[in-house]
Amino acid sequence: MSTATLQVPHDVIDPIVRAEVTKAIIEAMGNRAELLTQAIASVLNAAVDSEGKFSNYSSDRNRTWIDWAVGHAIRAAAKEAITEVLTLHKEKIKQSMVRMLQQKNSPLLKQLAEGMIDAAANPDVLKYRISIAYDEKSR
Repeated sequence: MSTATLQVPHDVIDPIVRAEVTKAIIEAMGNRAELLTQAIASVLNAAVDSEGKFSNYSSDRNRTWIDWAVGHAIRAAAKEAITEVLTLHKEKIKQSMVRMLQQKNSPLLKQLAEGMIDAAANPDVLKYRISIAYDEKSR
């Protein structure tokens, strides 16, 4: 006795198989909205490090991702606002600094000098770089 075979084109069977597999996955997952809500809550409440990255070290995980994201957004907005204001008033700030540095017994000059002395005495506390260029024209 011979076995009968039936050839059904792949493009006919493929959509049926995909639909059945998708249906089985959806049934196995149960309520999709609840799963999605749990997944979102899991991401938002995941413990992250100071850079918003998931870490394997418990000492690094000191905030939730949502806390980090909100803080990061606030810092970025504040930085942008400060930069905008400083750029807008750059010349006034420069003139004011020059005036303060030219005053006798200038508190700003005193702070700069104390900072440089402290940096020289405690190089681990403050990193600094001084460039000196020889100018032949000033001879």
